[in-house]
Amino acid sequence: MSDKSDKKEKQHLSKEKTSLLVSLLFSFLISILLVLLSVLVILRISLSESNLQKLAADKTYQGIILGDIQNSAHDYTLPTGIDPSILDGVFEATEVSRDVKIAISNAFAGIKDSEPDTSELKNRIVTRATAFYAQSDEQLAEVDMEAVVKAYANDIAEIYTNGLKIIGIEYVNTINSYLTRYSPVAMLLVALLIGVLAMMCVRMHHYPHRGLRFVAYATGAAALSVFAGPCALYVSGIYTRINISYHSLYYILTAFISHFLFMFFAAAAVLLVVTVVLIVYIGQKRKKVIKAESDN
Repeated sequence: MSDKSDKKEKQHLSKEKTSLLVSLLFSFLISILLVLLSVLVILRISLSESNLQKLAADKTYQGIILGDIQNSAHDYTLPTGIDPSILDGVFEATEVSRDVKIAISNAFAGIKDSEPDTSELKNRIVTRATAFYAQSDEQLAEVDMEAVVKAYANDIAEIYTNGLKIIGIEYVNTINSYLTRYSPVAMLLVALLIGVLAMMCVRMHHYPHRGLRFVAYATGAAALSVFAGPCALYVSGIYTRINISYHSLYYILTAFISHFLFMFFAAAAVLLVVTVVLIVYIGQKRKKVIKAESDN
């Protein structure tokens, strides 16, 4: 009888060790899959049109674009002999805001080489340039003046159009198109696999709360993983040292990266809350089991 009981005890211990090792392996796999799921969700959100529209709606960003356009137009005007003061107030912040929004929408709609409607801008420039020539000492024939003013207005409008362009947005649209097409399926498969592994962890143990511990380990590890890397990158500020001379591109790129990192912090917070909820639930279930065994 003693040999049989020892054998059963050894088998029981061997089974427990196996369950422990397998549960730890599943917990590790769940944590990796949770990190992967977080990355997929964050990429899907951060590269969406709505998110880029939100970033581009920033008044500071639009002010930088407006300032760059004004400086470029001023530099172009100086050699022409036209008084640069005619450009004062010719560019309007409301038009910049509108046209940046349209440019992003067109890029995500796949409309290439789209240009903003600059007819009102040209009219303002023509009116001011014509008034300048009318009051100046330069003696130009009426036809010559009209041609010069029209050419000048077209050139300034081209400067305005080029100043609105967001370099690389077509690549963002390409990546977003792939994410839109494939990420929902990928996220569903990853979520299902997480659910299956979590269920197996629970069923491998006599008491479900013991299996849930390994799920809690996984969510906690995933929360730490999702937080640690982005936090180190954010604190170091290394992304702010990107060498880009184009001011507006530098601003929106660093703003995008900053927002991207904060989304990882949000994901880590969600995973942490899930971990705390699991720990509380496991504690309650454990107390019930202990009470039931003591009553018996």
